[in-house]
Amino acid sequence: MSGVDGAYASGAPCWFDMTVPSRDTAMAFYGPVLGWTFDGDFYTMCQVRGKPVAAIAEPQPGEPAPEQSNWTVYLATDDCAAALRRVTDAGGQVVKPQEDAMVGWLAIARDTTGGIFALWQGRELSGSQVVDEAGAPCWSEVTSADLPSTVEFYRRVFGYDTEPLEAVPYVTLNSDGRPVAGVFAGADQRPHEGHAAWLAYIPGTRRGEGRGAGGVAWWSGGDSATEFLVRPQRRPGRSRSAPPSWPSSHPPTDLDPGAAHPGQCVPRRRG
Repeated sequence: MSGVDGAYASGAPCWFDMTVPSRDTAMAFYGPVLGWTFDGDFYTMCQVRGKPVAAIAEPQPGEPAPEQSNWTVYLATDDCAAALRRVTDAGGQVVKPQEDAMVGWLAIARDTTGGIFALWQGRELSGSQVVDEAGAPCWSEVTSADLPSTVEFYRRVFGYDTEPLEAVPYVTLNSDGRPVAGVFAGADQRPHEGHAAWLAYIPGTRRGEGRGAGGVAWWSGGDSATEFLVRPQRRPGRSRSAPPSWPSSHPPTDLDPGAAHPGQCVPRRRG
């Protein structure tokens, strides 16, 4: 078990949320799969051992429901306004200006290859209060069609030290001497097919019936059409510095997301 005490390092993925057409549908799926309990109405906290790790929300009154629900990855900063200036200086775009979210400051930005991410300057809430255990986030990465450009963008915004891997087109992003996220040159292997996307890894409490190399499985989430990556808990002795492994196979071409259900897994990394 790993609780979080204090602030996250600069650029570390620290919070995750998603807007869905139906919170009830999303909770009915994520509760059994990740062991989450829930608290709150409009912005519902997803909890592990009674502590928040993520949130699920419905559109505000008058806003349309999203066609596709995706998890937003929040990257920690101690100065949201300054981080936004670095985003634009590095060639990125501001999608949503800084706003006061009561327990912290947030903004949403787009990197140079199209990846959407959020900035979080926490006050009362630093971010996920549990990590690296079943139901809690353990790793996040962004895919890119231009690995050097993406790595340079995030390095300029967050001051990461970067560490390329030799075996795969992957760069680990280090903050305060520790690996906190990664960049993978595999945008063509995601549904966006060339569009960058952030992906959150969450160790699951249940396994699907499909197979994936390295014990990686996709769970599809019923009517809400939400998808995320579930990875079994880390084996003893596994280094936290190494990003999770991923399968190279492709999903069935005849997969019908509308017919998906908890326990159905797609053997491919997607974002």
